[in-house]
Amino acid sequence: MMPGWVMSLAGWLGRIALATGAALVALWQARRTGQAEAHADTLETVTDVQSRMLDAAGDRPGDRGALVDRLRDGRF
Repeated sequence: MMPGWVMSLAGWLGRIALATGAALVALWQARRTGQAEAHADTLETVTDVQSRMLDAAGDRPGDRGALVDRLRDGRF
């Protein structure tokens, strides 16, 4: 049989290990959440840029004559 103080020490060490593990898991989850938010922000920016590029492509002149007209009118 082990003395009482050894059992008490083992209990305290177990609690410390459990608390440390829980803190590490919480930090890991927070980091993953931050990465997911950063990815979502980047995706939103990329989508916005692509949308503006498609809008600009739709507004382009159809041929050289239309381009010349736009340049002369100052609408380019």
